[in-house]
Amino acid sequence: MIAASLSHISNFAGPRQREDALAMLVEQVPAILWTTDTHLTFVSARGRGLSYLNLTPEDVIGKSVTDLGFGRASHAEGALRGESVMFEAEWRGHNLNVRIEPLRNLDGDIIGTLGLAINVTERRRGEESLRDQKASARSSEERFRKLTEATSQAIWTTGPNGEVVEDLPGWRALTGQSREEILGLGWFNAVHPDDVRQVLDLWKVAVHEKALYTTTFRLRTATGQYREIAVRGVPILDESGEALEWIGAASDITERITAEKARQQSDERFRLVVQATSDVVWDWNLRSDELWWSEGFETQFGHPVHGSLNIHSWTDNIHPDDHDRVLGSIDTAIRSGERLWSDAYRFRKGDGTYAQVMDRGLVARDPENRAYRMLGAMVDVTKQRALETQLDQVKRVASLGQLAASMAHEFNNVLMGIQPFADVIRRIVPDHKGVQKSVSSILQSVTRGRRVTDEILRFTRKVAPIKNLIDVREWLNNFISEAEALVGDRFPVEVHSADEDLKILGDISQLNQVLANLVINARDASAPGGLISISAETCCSEVFGLDQPSGFVHVKVRDRGTGMDRAALDHIFDPLFTTKRTGTGLGLAICLQVVTAHDGKIVAESTVGEGTAFHILLPSAAGRTPPTAAVSYGRRRAVPRNVLIVEDEQAVADGLREILALEEITTNAVYRGADAIAAIERNDPDVVLLDIGLPDINGVTLLRDILSRWPHRRVIFMTGHYDRKELTEILLLPHIGFLQKPFDTPKLLDVLAAVGHSSSPAV
Repeated sequence: MIAASLSHISNFAGPRQREDALAMLVEQVPAILWTTDTHLTFVSARGRGLSYLNLTPEDVIGKSVTDLGFGRASHAEGALRGESVMFEAEWRGHNLNVRIEPLRNLDGDIIGTLGLAINVTERRRGEESLRDQKASARSSEERFRKLTEATSQAIWTTGPNGEVVEDLPGWRALTGQSREEILGLGWFNAVHPDDVRQVLDLWKVAVHEKALYTTTFRLRTATGQYREIAVRGVPILDESGEALEWIGAASDITERITAEKARQQSDERFRLVVQATSDVVWDWNLRSDELWWSEGFETQFGHPVHGSLNIHSWTDNIHPDDHDRVLGSIDTAIRSGERLWSDAYRFRKGDGTYAQVMDRGLVARDPENRAYRMLGAMVDVTKQRALETQLDQVKRVASLGQLAASMAHEFNNVLMGIQPFADVIRRIVPDHKGVQKSVSSILQSVTRGRRVTDEILRFTRKVAPIKNLIDVREWLNNFISEAEALVGDRFPVEVHSADEDLKILGDISQLNQVLANLVINARDASAPGGLISISAETCCSEVFGLDQPSGFVHVKVRDRGTGMDRAALDHIFDPLFTTKRTGTGLGLAICLQVVTAHDGKIVAESTVGEGTAFHILLPSAAGRTPPTAAVSYGRRRAVPRNVLIVEDEQAVADGLREILALEEITTNAVYRGADAIAAIERNDPDVVLLDIGLPDINGVTLLRDILSRWPHRRVIFMTGHYDRKELTEILLLPHIGFLQKPFDTPKLLDVLAAVGHSSSPAV
């Protein structure tokens, strides 16, 4: 069939037409097409068959037919005499079917030869295999069918009107149709029904326009399965442009399409995974050192991903302190034959800052176990590391809280063993300045020890505020004495309140602790003589960015000390952060905790060298009716005259007895809870001072036993660490009071007087 086409072309077609008509054919099959002059020297050579023989057109042109061994000179000479010569040749281990025709010009003169060699090596091997297996006809037919199924190309020709007029063995082998079934347009019956209309319409257009025909469709093969087929055909035209016939090739492209679809699906999955993950995906060619980054490299780290990037886009941005370690670990993974690599390090972002990253990679290796590629993902774990640090900090605080809770009772008992004796000395020797100064120092140390313990306990065991109506001016005026005790005579403290009607609902004990912490910070940040001022006024919430509609009371604590820079100011409310050599780092964290629990806000402003101001904003309670009576300050009433002390620490009990003796109060003491009932029966005390943390029985349990016998017995709890919130219901009873160790003499006498008269719950 091809040979016939070659004859048509050599006799009738012009050079340009011959080249166009056969270009497609020789590129579709393993063939070589050439021309020679009358001296049998190659003038042109082309076709895919050259590469099968390891030849290029340059290796052929200019040489003679005999030099290349495509046949004997007599074969080509026969073509020069006008003969059509066909023969088989073997060259460089390949079997060739060769046909040589005379090459004529438009006048019919022979001007050389036109040759076509088709590489039939594979077909010959198949034929030999078939001959070797002729023992069974069925087996032979099956092997032949398998062979034809494996052939991915079929050459076809049609008449000028596009209908098949002669046998097409290649097409029959591909489709399993008979010669009669493919004649005319019968070959369309093997086309998938859904593709017939498109294929036929395109074919009719190509035939009508005598244009290149190319399409793809599904074709039913000899196995009964449909395969994806690519068809390409060209018309052979005469001098007038009329079609002489059509020549084409059909190629099975099923595997190629399947592979392409799989690749597209894989690419799409990869693209979706890259978009869905927060990881920065990378692909490193180990042989060229080219490095591909996903878009996250720019969005997360600020480095451009456009253009070709090499490995330096990664290595140059590793923190210098991590650089050698990271490169060493990845080099070890590559060289040692490992498949997985991971490391954590610091990576420089586009803005110059460093991110904490976790990087993981998979090493791809060839059959010889040589690494040629790595694919991996880098994750920014900066926030995660910060959270882990905070979690560690919380765990440390929690551990500190557990330790503090177990030790607070002992530590506060130690302080309580000091406090009353210092008060006794102060009262016994009032005129000795040296003694008074020493006692003041002792009491300041007791106060500081209590403050440190309170800070730890309050931070680790958050206590909801017990709110009462507070007159702000009265509150601040009463706080002056505490502030002066905290700062000593080196710092003047001023209090200003512009409005006499400022009211808030709050826990006076917790709010006093806030002011005390701020005053101590102001003292530590100021030089002697520096002024510390406390003021209060009405404030609109919008001034400090609060969106609540109600008004606020603005309490400000200001100093003229050293001030803080922005770095310190950003962290002053963080737990355990401190700028002081001896600070716990909890004072301001507790201030934030307490103010937040009061539905307020605390902010700080500071200038280095000029000082610091803390602004506390608490919801105003102006015009509200308090649920309980307003807190009163310093109103002393007569105290009970007979007190029983139930306290396991003898030093504490002895100190309390000494200080109460100065008030002419009769006291008795027992050191175990088991002895309390008998002592009450024996002494009938006006008030029982009851330690909660007794070694043999819990004070709350003992109280229930006391009240079951004497429902109106006046009892004051004493504790070094117990959460007052857990006693709220008990403390609502008017004859039950509470004292947090260590407490001073005025506090003790106030609570004794309040409980002794049973007019209201003691606070």
